[in-house]
Amino acid sequence: MLKIDDIIKFVLSNDLKYTGAHQSAHPRTKTTLQILEPETQLKLIWKEFSNYIESQLLNGKSIKIPNFGVFIFTNNNLINTKSNKEFTKSFLDMNKLFTAKLIFQLDNSYRNILKSFPDENFKKKIMQPMEYFEPKKIINWNPYSIAKKCFLSDLVINDGINNIFKAIYDLVKCGKNLEIELGFFKFIFNNKEVVYTKNNIFGL
Repeated sequence: MLKIDDIIKFVLSNDLKYTGAHQSAHPRTKTTLQILEPETQLKLIWKEFSNYIESQLLNGKSIKIPNFGVFIFTNNNLINTKSNKEFTKSFLDMNKLFTAKLIFQLDNSYRNILKSFPDENFKKKIMQPMEYFEPKKIINWNPYSIAKKCFLSDLVINDGINNIFKAIYDLVKCGKNLEIELGFFKFIFNNKEVVYTKNNIFGL
């Protein structure tokens, strides 16, 4: 079962296929910080990317990872904010709050390589209703906040993450078994089938 460290090594050892700025060491944007060799650099990028996804979900934002999938908050019941004032303090200029459920949908590109593609039944609740969130529009992940955390250019971040997900797809297509931890989620590709688990980070 290949994990993210193995996938990173695979990406870096196939530099002609997974080209980009991530293939070489880059100066940090904070000059007092040490320049990292490519493998350590890419591991740092993945760590901060994972933290970024977690942070966006904790803030109630639906987020898309191109060529992998999308985390979506769906509206459930409208909450009367007048009777829940204690829960609205951190939500400025909000008139309405909703309970929300978080679902994940794998990208359609996997439809051609998996034995069975997750349909609507796959879009099951992967955690209990998350109350007092304002569901927001789906956003694409962006490299800028991750670049600030890593003290690297956004080009290195963008190339690194995009090539990791490109490699994930290629490895699944070849029949490799993968275990990918992303934030508080774990995706397992086994024999061209996919399942996922989650940690109760929200304490619900």
